[in-house]
Amino acid sequence: MTTSTIPCEYFSELPIATFIITADHEVIFWSKACSQLTAVNASQVLNTRNHWGAFYDSNRPCLADIVIDENFTLLSSLYDSHNQSKLSLKGICAEGWFHNLGGNSRHVIMEAAPIMNDDGVVVAAIETIQDITHIKEKASSSPQAFPRQATNDLIPICSGCKDIRNPDGNWVSLERFFHEKSNITFSHGICPGCLKRLYPDIYDEIMKK
Repeated sequence: MTTSTIPCEYFSELPIATFIITADHEVIFWSKACSQLTAVNASQVLNTRNHWGAFYDSNRPCLADIVIDENFTLLSSLYDSHNQSKLSLKGICAEGWFHNLGGNSRHVIMEAAPIMNDDGVVVAAIETIQDITHIKEKASSSPQAFPRQATNDLIPICSGCKDIRNPDGNWVSLERFFHEKSNITFSHGICPGCLKRLYPDIYDEIMKK
C-alpha cells in the first residue's frame, strides 16, 4: 500500500475532525469536520505542509508530524498533557486549550497514529481532534468543582488556627471558606495522631475497636 492508494474520500463525512499527512508531512486528506472545527478549508492545506497553521501561531509539529518522525521526545516541550494512545500501540494522544481554534477558545483531545504499508514502513499518519470544551466547562461550573481561587491564587491562611482571610479582610474558618466558594461541605472526625495526643487515656481502647 502506498499513500496514493489510501481511499481518503471514504472518510470525508467523518463526524470527528481528521487529517492525514504523508511521510513527507504533506496533507493528503482534510475532513469536512476538520474544516468546520478549524475554519480552514481543505483547499488551503491539501498538498502543502501548512496544516500546523490551523492550530498554532508559529510553525511547529502536530502530533501526526511527531508520529511520522518518531520524535516522541518533543511531546513534553509541546504539550502539557500527553500519553500513549490506549487503542494504538504506536499512537499518541494529547489535550489542552487552544485559545483561537477556528475563532473560538476550545479544549481538544488530539490522537495520532501511523499508517504503515505491508512491510511495516510508515507511509502516512492520521490525526483526529475532538472538541470537549463543553465537558470541561460543565466540570468547572459544577458545585463539586474545586474553587478557582484555590487553584490560581495564593490563599492567606493563619499558621495557627488555619482560618482563611477573605478578599474583604475578614477571617473565616477553612470549612466556611470552601463552602462559600464551591458548596463543599466537610464532615468532621479525628485522625489517629490527634486522638492519641488529645485522648491518650482511651487511645488504645478506641484503636482496638
